[in-house]
Amino acid sequence: MTNNHSSKFSLGRLLAVSIVGTVALVGCAFDGSLLYRESFQERYDHDQLMAFNGDKQMRLDVYGNPFEENADTVATAVSKAMYGHNDGLPIEFTASPSPETFEHNRVVVLFQPPPSAIGRTVCDGSTLASADPGAGGNSNVEALIAFCWRGAERSSLRIRMGDISSLQDPSFDTMFSRATNRLMPYKNPFSGSETCRPNC
Repeated sequence: MTNNHSSKFSLGRLLAVSIVGTVALVGCAFDGSLLYRESFQERYDHDQLMAFNGDKQMRLDVYGNPFEENADTVATAVSKAMYGHNDGLPIEFTASPSPETFEHNRVVVLFQPPPSAIGRTVCDGSTLASADPGAGGNSNVEALIAFCWRGAERSSLRIRMGDISSLQDPSFDTMFSRATNRLMPYKNPFSGSETCRPNC
C-alpha cells in the first residue's frame, strides 16, 4: 500500500475520533470515476441486515434523473446494477417490493445531490423534499446512496461517474455494483480496522 493510500486512511481515522457516531473516508478513485464520503453509523449491523434482507428483497427509492430515459427505466437499471453486490447473501433491491418485504429499511439513491446533502438528511427525507429532479442528458452524473433503517442512516456514500451520457455506459453498472459492496460490507470498515478496504 502506498504512502498516499495510508494518508487517506489516516485522515479517515482522525475523522472517526472527532465525529461521534459517524466516520468518513475521503474517497477512492477507479476507472476514471470516484467513490467518496463514505459514512458508517455505529449501529450498522450486517447480521441484522442479513436476518431481514439476506436472499430477500429490499425497498429501493430513486430520486432525480440526469438521463434521457424515464424515471422507471432509471430505477430498474439501478436495481439491476446493485443486485447481489452486497456482502453476504444477495439482496434484491427493488422499487416494487412484495408485501412480505421488511418495511423498515430501504436504500435511497439521490442523483445530482446538493453539496449539503448527507446520508442522514436523505434517510429522514429533509433533503428529498427539495431535490432537483434533474434534466436528461447530463454527462456529469453524481449520486448519494444511503442505507436507511427506520428513517435513520446506517451507511452512505457518494459516487461520481464523470462523463457518462446513458444507462448503457459500462461505468454505470461498475459504479453501482462497487458502491453496493462498499455500502453493505460484512463489518463497519472503520470500527477498529487498521487497513483500508479494497479498491481504495
